[in-house]
Amino acid sequence: MSAITSPNAIDKVFADLKASGETALIPFMTMGDPDLETSVSLVQAAEAAGAHMIELGVPYSDPLADGPSFSALPNAL
Repeated sequence: MSAITSPNAIDKVFADLKASGETALIPFMTMGDPDLETSVSLVQAAEAAGAHMIELGVPYSDPLADGPSFSALPNAL
């Protein structure tokens, strides 16, 4: 297996933050909840608020597969 000589974008973000003594803000958002337009607005707001990365979740067609926390949500997708 060959060594990776150049960092990917995520590695670079973490390296830059470590060098400056900062920690990363990485919010998780479930896309499509409550609707796509709101999801896009929330992602844009997180970026504007300083999120370094944003993890986007795609709901599974069976909420039980997402586990008990998501299944218990009142507006389970």
